[in-house]
Amino acid sequence: MSLQDSASAEAWFELDRNGGRLAMGGAWTIAESARLDRELNALKFSSSVTEIDASKISRLDSSGAWLLLRTRRALEAAGIKVLDERDVLIQRLNQTEPGQLGKLSLRMAQAGVNIEVLYSDHNHQLVLVVDDMEKGRAVSEAWAREVRDRAYVEMRIDDK
Repeated sequence: MSLQDSASAEAWFELDRNGGRLAMGGAWTIAESARLDRELNALKFSSSVTEIDASKISRLDSSGAWLLLRTRRALEAAGIKVLDERDVLIQRLNQTEPGQLGKLSLRMAQAGVNIEVLYSDHNHQLVLVVDDMEKGRAVSEAWAREVRDRAYVEMRIDDK
């Protein structure tokens, strides 16, 4: 079942032909929750589902998060074991300044943090899965403060 190609759907999901991958994307919000609820309930999961990919979800509110949790529980009820669940770091990069990804990656490396997965969502956010969440969060928060401080200084200079 696929809703990815539907032009009117803000939120979508797609179970591939062999049932091995459930991909999700778009705005999983209350505006889409009733439709998603009906359509997800119609899915029949088999033990062949090996991956849930929510990396293309651009917006998520509590209704969308509940649907994700319920989908996970439906998989578990079908005998599909969830092997791993990871927290992520989300960072906004200045799209007009080249080299930011390299600078942030270097800071992570200098702090002893390995980046295991990295991707950009459709809302200009960088999503990072790291091996040491505590150290990674400290680097990410420091980076965000510096970016905010630079933007404030640049705004103040431009205002004069």
